[in-house]
Amino acid sequence: GTEEDKHGAGFHFSVHGCIMATFMCRVQFLDDTDPFNSTNFPEPTRPPLFTFREDLPLINQIAGVHRLLKAPHKPDDCALQLSHSGSYLDLESTLAEQRDELEGFQEDRGRGKKHSIILRTQLSVRVHACIEKLYNSTGRELRRALFSLKQIFQDDKDLVHEFVVAEGLTCLIKVGAEADQNYQNYILRALGQIMLYVDGMNGLISHSETVQWLYSLVGSKFRLVVKTSLKLLLVFVEYTESNAALLIQAVNAVETKRGTKLWWNIVEILEEKDGVDSELLVFAMTLINKTLAGLPDQDSYYDMVDCLEDQGLEAIALRHLGRKGTDLDLVEQFNIYEVRRTPPLGPQARTRSPTPEVSTSAPPSPPDEPRTEKEPPAERDGTNERAAAPPEEDSGPETAETQEQLKAPERGPNEGADVDEAEDVDVELEDKMMPPPPPFMVPVPPPSPQLSREETPLFQKKKKTIRLFWSEVRLVDWQCKSHKFCKETLWSKLEPINLDTSKLELLFETKSKELSKAAVDGKRSEIIVLDSKRSNAINIGLTVLPPPRTIKTAILNFDEYALNKEGIEKILTMIPTEEEKQKIQEAQLMNPDVPLGSAEQFLLTLSSITELSARLQLWAFRMDYELVEKEVAEPLQDLKEGMDQLEKNKTLKCILTTLLAIGNFLNGSNAKGFQLTYLEKVPEVKDTVHKQSLLHHACSIVVEKFPESTDLYSEIGAITRLAKVDFDQLQDSLAQMERRCKASWDHLKVIAKHEMKPALKQKMSDFLKDCAERIIILKIVHRRILNRFHAFLLFLGHPIYAVREVSIHRFSKILSEFALEYRTTRERVLQQKQKRANHRERNKTRGKMITDVRELQLPHMLLSTNPPTAALSVIWLKHGHGGLQHDISTLPLTRLVSGLSSRSGDHSRWLVGPSTNAHNFDVFLNIDLINGNITLNVHNTLKEPVIF
Repeated sequence: GTEEDKHGAGFHFSVHGCIMATFMCRVQFLDDTDPFNSTNFPEPTRPPLFTFREDLPLINQIAGVHRLLKAPHKPDDCALQLSHSGSYLDLESTLAEQRDELEGFQEDRGRGKKHSIILRTQLSVRVHACIEKLYNSTGRELRRALFSLKQIFQDDKDLVHEFVVAEGLTCLIKVGAEADQNYQNYILRALGQIMLYVDGMNGLISHSETVQWLYSLVGSKFRLVVKTSLKLLLVFVEYTESNAALLIQAVNAVETKRGTKLWWNIVEILEEKDGVDSELLVFAMTLINKTLAGLPDQDSYYDMVDCLEDQGLEAIALRHLGRKGTDLDLVEQFNIYEVRRTPPLGPQARTRSPTPEVSTSAPPSPPDEPRTEKEPPAERDGTNERAAAPPEEDSGPETAETQEQLKAPERGPNEGADVDEAEDVDVELEDKMMPPPPPFMVPVPPPSPQLSREETPLFQKKKKTIRLFWSEVRLVDWQCKSHKFCKETLWSKLEPINLDTSKLELLFETKSKELSKAAVDGKRSEIIVLDSKRSNAINIGLTVLPPPRTIKTAILNFDEYALNKEGIEKILTMIPTEEEKQKIQEAQLMNPDVPLGSAEQFLLTLSSITELSARLQLWAFRMDYELVEKEVAEPLQDLKEGMDQLEKNKTLKCILTTLLAIGNFLNGSNAKGFQLTYLEKVPEVKDTVHKQSLLHHACSIVVEKFPESTDLYSEIGAITRLAKVDFDQLQDSLAQMERRCKASWDHLKVIAKHEMKPALKQKMSDFLKDCAERIIILKIVHRRILNRFHAFLLFLGHPIYAVREVSIHRFSKILSEFALEYRTTRERVLQQKQKRANHRERNKTRGKMITDVRELQLPHMLLSTNPPTAALSVIWLKHGHGGLQHDISTLPLTRLVSGLSSRSGDHSRWLVGPSTNAHNFDVFLNIDLINGNITLNVHNTLKEPVIF
């Protein structure tokens, strides 16, 4: 009889001097793990007592209830239901926060029985179990499941809403589209039960596919299916007037898809082609009348009437009305239709359109208000100034555009940058520019506490509350009032609000601190349950994770910004075991006044996340997928490119033909080719004289015979990259991607059983669908590329029985290493060739003195076909001294030689060149009078003398 008992708290208890609020009650469980084979009787019949902490979230206490009852449920799938009201407790909240739900819980049920808290399967988990069973069952099992569905919805009123949210209506349509008439009848029974609840009807309204399916069943060959479908459509239309427009949309979609006229199914029933009974005729005409009554405007009303009249409904009505013994209800419905279809007289009468189309764009008017044309918002509210202005004379097509241009403000060069010259001065500079205080000014003392106490406080308190230690903004000291944007502060613009001060006073009352027994005894102020190694590992991991209080929300929402891939992998190593969860919860209950250690608190937070492992693995797959796909796709692309590079490479062909020729000579054979695996041995074969490798000699021949050849290595980059890839591991990665994708689908199904945002579920579902498609494409590409590689090996000359045994990694490595060796050898060969050329050039002038050979150079005009323009002369040089000069520019070559002979004296070799700056030219003429040779030396271009 205490006050707490009336509110539902069983009693209070004290631990170490700290009073904790608790709630003791009976607990039971309901075995509904299989929703199609569950019982409505909680167990055990003699329920045990369990003490709940009112200040802890129920998610942290439900494991204790589960252990006490030894329930067959999975701990993550459990929920707590109150037996007296049937409502479910929020596991994320505490009992103190849900005290309103416990009203009436302590009252007797009669005969001394008490109410209990029932442990059962969560609604979302049961709904997903139902949907999975409907999708995956066949035959008798599916028949039993569909038959039980109506009773399941009838037993639990909360199940309908979850079923609609979990896309259960889509499941019923898919199953019903492939089922026979009996299964369709069971589905229609269940659908009727769903429509009895507001949540179910709202779900049907927002799911047009269900309405379309119901109308399509009106054309069924089975009378019971047709009758039930018509009944449900009547319930749907009568629920609210706006549903009539939704029904017309559904009829339009079904009949358009079939290529028939609108309402063809209904007209077929009224024509009695299949000998239908009168009750079916009444339902069909009632549906027409109810739909016409609920249409929102005249256009859609007469569009529907026109469609029916085109199919002869008027003649059908006359035939039924003229027949004796016609059902009175049917006569009444035909009369209602005749009254409604008669067009009203007056200016509002609508002309019949030749091709009627159903209009459903206008929303229905409320029942209380007449359906009139909607006034424009400006005219209705009277706030549009332009409405009062006289109309302009010129209202051509350009008027709207001109008005829009007039509305647009003109912008200067600083378009979008709302700044002016006033911003050039900083507020700090303004502060410094203020006049300094006069010298020797006595500082003003701060206001005394007594003055502060004299100010009237904003709120009156009866109890002492805790204080907020903030830095107060004093508007009196405001010194920037002259600034454009600082005339007022943010705080001066805020509007005051009314507070429930009594509630705040109660919540934030300062209470006297009592030293706990642990503090008095000098014991640790934290609950430590884990061993030191495990605790240290968790604490170290927490240093690289976001704040623990944000991690739960990040995991539930798959927030990539809050938690990265490394964080997910770290948390996967920290998932608490069942034993750790039990120890932490028991220690917390035994020591409610002592806080948990950081590692224990983090594990307790993780344990409150349902399906934690599935969430983390799904998230990890989502983050890993792009990288893993790249690791698989890029080598396949490199293999394709590498085969093209080898097939088209000219240098490789030059090398192979050279090696083939050398090998045929050495072997004395006439081989047509050799397997490319021999390329790895080419650098190891050496000649017996200079010990040079076969690769060196082949490279020298290639450089000499094919000067346009390249180094090969730079042209086969794809093969070089392939040499670093293990294709066996790549195939395993592809198979692992497929396995992880399938497992992720299972994870998503498990997670979706619990509360999951529909948008997030759709996003993850779309991601996994995309992944599945991409993996299928990757598998096809992988198979095709391997087949192309096998064909490429045949192109290279490998025997057909050995192509499947050739490793792509080894093949690429042989070619890549050979190309690297060839490039190195080629560089060495080219260097040696350049050294020899430089050496020959050096020998031409090595040790020769200027007195022996003076290179009087001939200008470049001697190499031209044009006649010489410079005067040539002969200079006799002897012992370095200059001699006579003679003009020889017009002499023929024979007279030049004979003239030089007659004047030469004892000289036998002469150099002919220009008369000035002979030493600046590279071209000279060397005349040998004894042997009769004339040599033209051009040092910098031809390099070697040319003999005439």
